[in-house]
Amino acid sequence: MNRVVRGTVKWFVLLPALTEGADRRISSLVLRLGEYLRTENLEALFETMSAIFASIPYTLNAKRDEAYFHTIFYLMLSASGTDVQCEPLTSEGRIDLAVLFSDKVYLIEFKCDQRADMGIQQIQDKRYADRYRGEGKKLILIGINFSPERRNLAERNVVVEP
Repeated sequence: MNRVVRGTVKWFVLLPALTEGADRRISSLVLRLGEYLRTENLEALFETMSAIFASIPYTLNAKRDEAYFHTIFYLMLSASGTDVQCEPLTSEGRIDLAVLFSDKVYLIEFKCDQRADMGIQQIQDKRYADRYRGEGKKLILIGINFSPERRNLAERNVVVEP
């Protein structure tokens, strides 16, 4: 079991505490995330994710590293009812997240205090998309950089492959 999956149980228990004090709209926002991905409304997805991260109180003492942001992102997408795979393995490494739909696959790579294009570069360099080629699905590569200082999404980059 990898570190993110092991930590997921802890975060699943802690997620309600992380959003304690946030207004009640957060749970309904989480439910919209899957629909935004299904319809490829990525602006709404990123805006909503930023709003959810902004609702987590700064007083929480959790370490804001890539694993923290990765886990929260994974839990939110899972809670939205989306078919999300955490760290699926390929012949060249592991993808941070893969989100599967009947007509498309999102490959998401997270960075913390780096650049979002480095996530895209990693997906391409390690040929993560090869695992899903031949299925006739659109491949959407997403690099996301998080800012530990702002405790939120800092930058994103999207590349659509036919």
